Amino acid sequence: QATVTPPVPPQKVKPQDPAIEVVKNASSRQRFVQHIVLASRARATAWIATQTGVNKAIVVPINVNGSTRYAVVSGPFQNRAESRAYVQGMAQGADYWVRTAGSLQRILQDGE
Repeated sequence: QATVTPPVPPQKVKPQDPAIEVVKNASSRQRFVQHIVLASRARATAWIATQTGVNKAIVVPINVNGSTRYAVVSGPFQNRAESRAYVQGMAQGADYWVRTAGSLQRILQDGE
């Protein structure tokens, strides 16, 4: 007599945000250029559309004083020289902050 194994229920896998994966998979010593932090993903995405030279920027959810905010970042860059070269290609007067991947990973909101 054959044993019937009950079907395994499908696992509910939340589709992972590719931008979060970029930050999580970066070496902690790599660098990101943080352009701006906004209150919603929609506003962050809209901001990217209004800027020049940041077309490869990504939006990642971060924790700021217990609240989720959305950082617009570019990278990762291997070292200071690479991030400096990127910043020099941005619009004159652009606001930015160069930070290590490790510092960004510590405040990343990835739902875990």
